[in-house]
Amino acid sequence: MRTDRLTQWWIGALVIAGLGLYYPGLHIGYYGDDFKLVFVNPVTRIFYYWSHQNPSLSFYRPIDSSLLALVQAFFGLNTMPVHLLVLAMHLTLAWLIFAAMKELRLTTLEAAIGSCYMLICEINVMAVSSNDTMSQVLSGLAGCCSLWSYYRASDDSRTSRARTMWYCTSIVAFSIAVLAKESGMSFLAAIIVLASCLRPSRRLTGIWKRALSMVPYLIIAIAYYVVHVTLITRGLAERYDIVIGLNILKNMVFVLTGALLSASTVDVLQSYLRAEYVFPAIVFASTLTFTVIILKGLRKAGRTGLSIMIFILALASVSPFLITMHVSELYVYAAMPFVSILVGIGVGSFIETFQNNKLSLGAVIVFLAATAASHTIAVIEKDNRMDRNGREAELLLNQIVPLVSKVPPNGFLYLVNTSDNRSNYSVFVMGEFNVLSYGLNRIQELSGREDIQPRILQQIDLPEFTACNNCAVLTIRDGKVSLVRAP
Repeated sequence: MRTDRLTQWWIGALVIAGLGLYYPGLHIGYYGDDFKLVFVNPVTRIFYYWSHQNPSLSFYRPIDSSLLALVQAFFGLNTMPVHLLVLAMHLTLAWLIFAAMKELRLTTLEAAIGSCYMLICEINVMAVSSNDTMSQVLSGLAGCCSLWSYYRASDDSRTSRARTMWYCTSIVAFSIAVLAKESGMSFLAAIIVLASCLRPSRRLTGIWKRALSMVPYLIIAIAYYVVHVTLITRGLAERYDIVIGLNILKNMVFVLTGALLSASTVDVLQSYLRAEYVFPAIVFASTLTFTVIILKGLRKAGRTGLSIMIFILALASVSPFLITMHVSELYVYAAMPFVSILVGIGVGSFIETFQNNKLSLGAVIVFLAATAASHTIAVIEKDNRMDRNGREAELLLNQIVPLVSKVPPNGFLYLVNTSDNRSNYSVFVMGEFNVLSYGLNRIQELSGREDIQPRILQQIDLPEFTACNNCAVLTIRDGKVSLVRAP
């Protein structure tokens, strides 16, 4: 009863902390590739993409499209409902980590640290705060629920009815993970890993039952693939640029480094590009220290088998991305629940080794508090960057639309960036007109000019187009959109 009450109280603590942490991002507007999921007539699109391809996407993600269309049908382009919904999913996943770690007979301290790390880790911001990444968070949550339900269904101490209920729940959750995002199929590999690691009955029938339990998951994965190739013209391998080679090792290093980095990835990259190497060096030294703490704690905890299994599950959860040529921060989110459990076990166990050494314990706590503060600051900073990008996209659209009248019928509208893209990074740093990437159709819709063709160009391309007879050229001067040339 005490454990149940603690778990319930933990929900409230996560909600309060999560709302406080992610409050700056609750009003982030549409920008960049968010525009791919802005529907002209959302009411007609709530169920449409269950049987049709979204022309703006190369994937079959019907749940994501339906939820966003539903939100836009009721709230228009107000993004707060989207952010609250995604944040609720993220908080639920952080709570699930706490509940699972407690049921795995880990200490309350370890469970609390693992849950908190999932909540505050700065690498999660892209998934939690973007307007078009509900699919990633929902797929991760559903996939973890599927794993946890399968684990419970394999508990012989439960009644047959309870095991059947948990098994069916696992299958349903896996279906949601796959329908939310195609990468949810990685949880098939994770479930196979889990089934292989659990202790089967000594009888051969136990092994066969475990193997047969995989059949529904395989059927769901195959069915999804068949629907995908039927509706979507572009294949998964083509979209993700899949290659088998050293990129796998590189991507593994990126995922693990990103999951444990003790400061904002944006700040580290920006400092590096400015040839300011002191800050990145400090961050990597801190990250290395944090990693050593985790590894020493995991060794002391004496749960080697569990730790190895969780690590393999982390890799299995991101297995589709490991074989691609490019891994973004967004993809790391799938591995974060498992990394957070390892962080919880390692850090919690490491702290317990210094219970009788107050000075060393104080130093460890100060370091961990500084790491937590760094993550908190990074989350808020990233949210503020994304919020500025959203506001900038809205401001640019409001200035561009009146100038569309300068474009001749069936002409071109060239939006020219005056600065280079070298400092741009993901969804956080996007210079000038780049915040309208994938949103150029909004210019056509808002201006009522479906005949024009908007394009974003760089300054180096400007001389080539200033002499065109059927185009208008816009650039940004002193923070405002300026007409450079019109017929």
